[in-house]
Amino acid sequence: MLPLWLAHYAREIGADHLHVLDHGSDTPVRLEQGHVEPVPRTTLDEIDRAALVADYQRHLLRHYDDVIFTDCDEFLVARPSLYTSLVDYAARRTTDIVRCVGADVLEHPNARPIDWSRPILRQRPYASLRSWSCKTLLSAEPLNWSPGFHQSTPPGTPDRDLWLFHLKYADLRYVLDRLALTRALDWSDRARALRHGDSHRLPDSAMRAFFREAQRDYRLENLDIFLDQPRGSETPDTPLCPIPPEFLDAL
Repeated sequence: MLPLWLAHYAREIGADHLHVLDHGSDTPVRLEQGHVEPVPRTTLDEIDRAALVADYQRHLLRHYDDVIFTDCDEFLVARPSLYTSLVDYAARRTTDIVRCVGADVLEHPNARPIDWSRPILRQRPYASLRSWSCKTLLSAEPLNWSPGFHQSTPPGTPDRDLWLFHLKYADLRYVLDRLALTRALDWSDRARALRHGDSHRLPDSAMRAFFREAQRDYRLENLDIFLDQPRGSETPDTPLCPIPPEFLDAL
């Protein structure tokens, strides 16, 4: 995912402003532009990871007005009909801490294997809104995140015009390859005891069942319709639905 992440955010904010936390890659990340911070590979612990990212965000806020954090399979897009880029969005937003609309892009039934070299959302134009993906990721203030980055302190203000497209589930073959890797990682005793990262240690059969269930609950309504429904401040979990057309060429 990292080449896709680099290309997307270089277009949105400029390659010189990209910072990659490289957590002990077998082949260390090298960038022609941007910055790489090596992080020694130790046992994987979500509490430690959240604290590390919070510390690095504080460091960057000494140099930037705003900082975005995402994992490398998470792609932020400001609504294209309103904003030209994330820089444009950040300059015109009205709150310092933003919680995005989280859309889990999912392989739809009978889809062909994805070609990662081609535009992604045209190949995978369906997603589900998920509360766990509605993360607070853009901020002008220091944040503390819970494990998994699903909640933050202070909490973010939801904005229906900043979307997070999460590509973990965009292709079943990719997911199963990734699971083989993440199951084999050295997870800390604390992470296992607290069940942090359980979704990264699922057996293949459980992931296949998740795909079947998600693909079975399919609707024709555009996802924007669900944002129009009064649900308080929380984005509702939805069935698998078409992504709003204006986003399809953004990624």
